[in-house]
Amino acid sequence: MKIPCLVHGCTIRQRLMLLNGFTMLFVVSLVSIYTFQLVTVENNLMTIEQVDDLFSSILGLRRYEKNMVHPTKAYFVSWRAIIFNLKNSISL
Repeated sequence: MKIPCLVHGCTIRQRLMLLNGFTMLFVVSLVSIYTFQLVTVENNLMTIEQVDDLFSSILGLRRYEKNMVHPTKAYFVSWRAIIFNLKNSISL
């Protein structure tokens, strides 16, 4: 029984070389596709990390604004007590 070939009159060696070429082409194409997907996922991850850093910075700024720009009544009371203690210690 003769094995059919893509090219008429191929030897076993030529068929094996052809199979080896197709296999290598298939492996190279898969590696390139997986590399492209890895780079894409890495870029998306970097973008997500930058957005998370931005949200963290905004949250820190809002906390600073809450504590320093709009202090509470207890904040003023504690500073009044510190200033009063300082005045008393200086006057002694």
